[in-house]
Amino acid sequence: MSKGARPFRARWMSVGAAVLASALLYWVLLRTSGLDFAGLWKAWRNANLPLVCGVLIFSLFVHIVLGADKLWRVLKSMGFDLPWTLVLKIRLGAGPLRALMPVDMGEALNIAFFKQYSKIPLGDASGACLFDRGLNFGGSAFWLTAGLVMLPMETQVAASHALGIAIAGALYCVFVFATPIHGAVVGLAIKLHPKVGRFAQGVLSPFKDCPAESKLFLMGYGIVFQARPLIVCYFLFAALGVQPPLDVFIAFASLAVFAGHIPTAAGIGPREAALMVLFQGLAPAGTIFAVGAAMSLLVHVIPMIAGLPWLPWFLRGLSGAESGQNP
Repeated sequence: MSKGARPFRARWMSVGAAVLASALLYWVLLRTSGLDFAGLWKAWRNANLPLVCGVLIFSLFVHIVLGADKLWRVLKSMGFDLPWTLVLKIRLGAGPLRALMPVDMGEALNIAFFKQYSKIPLGDASGACLFDRGLNFGGSAFWLTAGLVMLPMETQVAASHALGIAIAGALYCVFVFATPIHGAVVGLAIKLHPKVGRFAQGVLSPFKDCPAESKLFLMGYGIVFQARPLIVCYFLFAALGVQPPLDVFIAFASLAVFAGHIPTAAGIGPREAALMVLFQGLAPAGTIFAVGAAMSLLVHVIPMIAGLPWLPWFLRGLSGAESGQNP
């Protein structure tokens, strides 16, 4: 086997493992919870379908349009003046592949595309995508922290294990603005080797060189963007006739969002399992599972596969068969 084929095969083996893990978790959930397709159909039979359709349209807009705009703004803050429509096409074209991958692996596709198609150096492409992903992490940590503050006292003790995530989010926000640390890391990398230094300079470029007011705006953008899964989850419960109390919903739904980062295909499986554990007693198990399954579809799968018409173009750019201009 050629050297080039080995990484390709390894990537697709990891994708296959993620899909298999999701399928296995679904099977375990259905078996251990006593659910069946009849129970799931019963949960959806009287659902408010216009509300579900409205939530889907909202999720599509935020995922595709605002997701592309957020990444475009990060690139622009780094001095890469790519057309907004190009970043939108990348967001769409990468989607179908990301639907099969763990949530946090999808950035590798964007990094490879920016390097191959737009000729952005690997370090800078990595920095842009990691900073963009960090905005999502910071936004999710914000909502989790807000939810933990709102929890009733007796529930706060039960949810104390989530404090680590909230603290990590706070530390990340401090790191974003700690420019002396960024400069020190780059200086150390340069001493190790000039190539290592150039890569570190690129990776840390959005952290080190982006003005503080721009970083503050982008952090706020991440908070707004990460409200989407919570809004989708809340209104899916509402569509099935359940009104979850807000004082526990924000924290518990945020924990389910973080559970989706466990490496399965698009986080499917852990997300549903977390919802069933956290919201146990709020509604029948079939209803909670139906909300979890629909949340995976509306937040991840459907918005991602909506980019199928742009997938061939994305694959050509990823392979180097088509390239754009160096910004």
